[in-house]
Amino acid sequence: MQEEISFLGHIVSKKGVQTDPAKVKAVKEIQSPKNVTQVRSFVGLASYYRKFIQGFSKIAKPLFDLTKKDKKFHWNQDCEDSFLELKNKLMSAPILAFPQVGGNNFIFDTDASAYAIGAVLSQVQDGKERVIAYGSRCLDKAERNYCVTRREMLAVVFFTKYFKHYLLGRKFLLRTDHGSLTWLQRFREPDGQIHRWIQQLSQFHLVIEHRPGNKHGNADAMSRLVTSDGEICKQCAMPWNYSYSGPVKSEIKEMKEGEVATLSDESENESERPERAGASPVRRGRKPNRPKQAKQKKKPSSELDNLEFIRQQQEEDDVLKEILKLKLDDREKPEREEICCESRDFKSYIARWEQLVVKNDVLCLLWQEDVGKPRLKICIPRSITDEVLWYLHDAKTAGHQGVAKTLEKAKISPFYWQGMRKSVKYYVSKCEICGERKIQHLRRDTL
Repeated sequence: MQEEISFLGHIVSKKGVQTDPAKVKAVKEIQSPKNVTQVRSFVGLASYYRKFIQGFSKIAKPLFDLTKKDKKFHWNQDCEDSFLELKNKLMSAPILAFPQVGGNNFIFDTDASAYAIGAVLSQVQDGKERVIAYGSRCLDKAERNYCVTRREMLAVVFFTKYFKHYLLGRKFLLRTDHGSLTWLQRFREPDGQIHRWIQQLSQFHLVIEHRPGNKHGNADAMSRLVTSDGEICKQCAMPWNYSYSGPVKSEIKEMKEGEVATLSDESENESERPERAGASPVRRGRKPNRPKQAKQKKKPSSELDNLEFIRQQQEEDDVLKEILKLKLDDREKPEREEICCESRDFKSYIARWEQLVVKNDVLCLLWQEDVGKPRLKICIPRSITDEVLWYLHDAKTAGHQGVAKTLEKAKISPFYWQGMRKSVKYYVSKCEICGERKIQHLRRDTL
């Protein structure tokens, strides 16, 4: 009985599928292309066997660039390296295993680099993790502008759809070396593109697992070779050696200086203001029916941009003081049993243990935005949150906005504290000026 067969340039056997040696034997003799036509021919041959080549799009990108319209042919070292690597990959292509539908769950590894995304679908068979298929594609011009987290999420969304016939209707493990993707299934109130992507992924039964990059070599190796530190989204990325005295301090200064507005002086005499056209004059002998003027809260006197002030406030707070001590002692993350009797705030900080860092003896948190790398934020105790909220809500340029907009300001501010949403909601609800405005609106509606 025949154990293998040649079919459309592939060898199909009980072990799996591999390239036909007779077809790729001539690859060794191929010389470097001399024009665009030859490049297209080679890329076409390599593309036919791309499912056997891990990171095909990343490797072949210099050759793809040469085939673009109106692109002048220039064979450089990058093109030569790409050409030689593809030849070697074709001549040593691995055997892809057949999927066992009733066997173990599939393992799905994804990765993204500055200009390409890739994935590896595998399954544990006979005690060994065997590759079922590779996938990769280059990013277009718009996608290359995505921040790192958005590119990583794009890889997940694109390749779950690409391997949908394997993954839909069964549980599988999604492995990634990008820790930010672990929030994918607990993301609250997404909007725009993120919302659409999460909806697409909701049809799959996936379990997300983060593993370090040095263990994520099957999907990550190529991107680690080509991605530079400079490939960072300008809006949402911050270097990991972020300094308190630099960007953070300037953000605090900007927040505080925003209070100095060029608005009209509230102490201006009423009689000096020009009368509005069409306004009804106030009759003599009758006092105007005006609501009682709400008092504006006084500007805080604390030095939020003073490093010593921040240190002192953290030292005086029981929770932050203990967390700071653990971090300075380079302790491991406490186990759940160790903190069972601690406060809720303490447990919340421990849950973010990997995000907590100490800069200049100040406890900070790497805050994760909806997309992008974390931003460094200073952890502050509840005792001074009202002072921060004054600048975000009561200052002249803040405009006494509602809960949602004030919360958005708090999220992009250089400070972090536990219970941010709840404290913002409470602060706004107790604002006398906002309350007075609501009363005035109600009075107009009843007239």
